[in-house]
Amino acid sequence: MEQPESEDPLTDPPTWGPRLVAVIAGEVRRHRKAQGMSAQRLADRCTELGWPIPRSVLANLESGYRETITVPELFTLAQALGVPPIRLLIPLGHVEKVEILPGAHMLTTDAMHWLRGEGSPFVDFETDDPTVADFVTHHAEVSRWSWAVDLAASIRAGEMEGTEQDAERHEAEADRARQHIQRIRHTMRERGLTPPPVPPRLRLEEARS
Repeated sequence: MEQPESEDPLTDPPTWGPRLVAVIAGEVRRHRKAQGMSAQRLADRCTELGWPIPRSVLANLESGYRETITVPELFTLAQALGVPPIRLLIPLGHVEKVEILPGAHMLTTDAMHWLRGEGSPFVDFETDDPTVADFVTHHAEVSRWSWAVDLAASIRAGEMEGTEQDAERHEAEADRARQHIQRIRHTMRERGLTPPPVPPRLRLEEARS
């Protein structure tokens, strides 16, 4: 990451905020036009989602006259456009670098990993965020467990081709995933976190699910 060029808040205008908002506004416009969606339809969709953003506000945002955006607006626009919020924050595939702090530019891919909790550009946070990593892994392992269980059941029910050994192999895969899930949830609780819910059919050997 390039070192930031410091701004003196007493003498320099706070230009980074508006620059960051301009990036977001550009991505809102890009995704809206790519979907053939009018500004009015986007405004209507935001209203349907429960957080109205008038067409006039969207027009001012996209044209650069509005230099601020709130977190609720960001989330609402992302959902209205059918994209994850990170796609509005980072123009992946369209620019090489983004300015994540005043004067501090980072490759878009590095910024993506930072926002996902996978490492950081800052010297005092050089490793992945363990909480984010555990929740991501937990989700992946629950999906792996569900996939393996369904495959084994389909083979045993004759709905899918496969041998007894194939079914047993998938069941063993599911058991490994289940054990990994239990270990991750134990680690979460040791750090004072509440693990996410799991499918009712996933029976875990733990005091609290």
